[in-house]
Amino acid sequence: MSATMKAVVDETSKLADCIGKTRTLLRRILSEGVDQCMLKLDNDPQGYLSQPLSLLEAVLQECHNTFTACFHAFYPTPALQWACLCDLLNCLDQDIQEANFRTSSSRLLAAVMSALCHTSVKLTSIFPIAYDGEVLLRSMVKQVSTENDSALVHRFPLLVAHMEKLSQSEENISGMTSFREVLEKMLVIVVLPVRNSLRRENELFSSHLVSNTCGLLASIVSELTASALGSEVDGLNSLHSVKSSPNRFTKTSQGRSWNTGNGSPDAICFSVDKPGVVVVGFSVYGGGGIHEYELEVLVDDVNIALKNNFKS
Repeated sequence: MSATMKAVVDETSKLADCIGKTRTLLRRILSEGVDQCMLKLDNDPQGYLSQPLSLLEAVLQECHNTFTACFHAFYPTPALQWACLCDLLNCLDQDIQEANFRTSSSRLLAAVMSALCHTSVKLTSIFPIAYDGEVLLRSMVKQVSTENDSALVHRFPLLVAHMEKLSQSEENISGMTSFREVLEKMLVIVVLPVRNSLRRENELFSSHLVSNTCGLLASIVSELTASALGSEVDGLNSLHSVKSSPNRFTKTSQGRSWNTGNGSPDAICFSVDKPGVVVVGFSVYGGGGIHEYELEVLVDDVNIALKNNFKS
């Protein structure tokens, strides 16, 4: 990976259309009521359908992972991400009355919640905390973009335009609510399972949805707290700390055990044992004069079946 990394693939209308079709397909898969079908498979007395059940669950999990990983491309601006979340939460009241929320949008909303918890997402740029519903809706109609929106529009104008058009046909943008209303709906998802458990009533929401909603609420509180205390980290969710490797060149070594001179290559190796760890930057230190440096990052993913499979 070059130190001055650029977009690998040039943006085209066909590429934006393919991304839009992929988003529509994944939304449809995650939105369909498969839990009832899985319940019927689970009640099979002979166990003949246990293998299709496991395969179905594997496909759904893969769709969840793909949607979460590509969420930033499916919804490339904070305004689109906010509209997506509002559209799914606005279905909450009707689905609760019809008692079918567990079999309709539960998986899709859980995937959206999981994507918003990613370390690279800045929630204060998505959630309109300082605006009420009317001001937010009026700003959306006039297409007033934030700084993050402007940067993405400038970098991927075709993708943003295509996804905005797709969202207008798939989602109810006019039904967007205020931050307070969205927060209340999220709290319902968290509190209602506890009440149902105390009353020994049937669970309405899936455990994945409840868990991801709790994680998103914790991320919001953490980011707001960090912002109020003035300890907010730019470009990264404050819930996740940023750690840097120590500078090895604070002391001069005549032996040059690290091969730091004469154009010799230098390497730093580190490993992580927890998910969600990301590399957010690099620093190259040089002495006097004008020098050209080349930086390459190699990743050895142990989750891949083939060991020592390096990706750059």
